[in-house]
Amino acid sequence: MQGNGLWIGLAVVAGFLALKWWQSRRTPEQLQAIADAIKAGATVLDVRSAGEFAGGHLPGARNVPVGDLSRRLKELGAKDKPVVVYCLSGARSRAAAGVLRQGGFKTVHDLGPMTNGHKLPAGN
Repeated sequence: MQGNGLWIGLAVVAGFLALKWWQSRRTPEQLQAIADAIKAGATVLDVRSAGEFAGGHLPGARNVPVGDLSRRLKELGAKDKPVVVYCLSGARSRAAAGVLRQGGFKTVHDLGPMTNGHKLPAGN
C-alpha cells in the first residue's frame, strides 16, 4: 500500500506541474501583442518581491510587488496606458492583472512567468 501512496503523490505533483505549465503558456499571437505593446511604450511591471527583482528582471521593468499593487496604482500613471505584468511562475502576475483591471487599467497584458520574456518576438 505504501508504494501506491508514492505513485499517487507523484501523479498529483505531475498534474500540478502540467497545470502550471499550461497556465503559463502564451500563444504566438499573445506574445506578439505583448511585444507590440512594449515597443509602443507600455509600462512593464514586475510584481515579484524587491529581492527577486534585484536578482534580475526584464529590461525597463518597474518593480511593484503584487501585495503592494492595490495601494500603489497611482504610481503607474494614466489608466489608458498599456501595462505588461509578469512574475516568476505566472500566479502573481495573474492576480496583479486582476488588480490592475479592477483598478481601471484598460489594457493589461499578463506575460505570466518572466521566462516568457525570452519568447517575445525579436525587436523588444
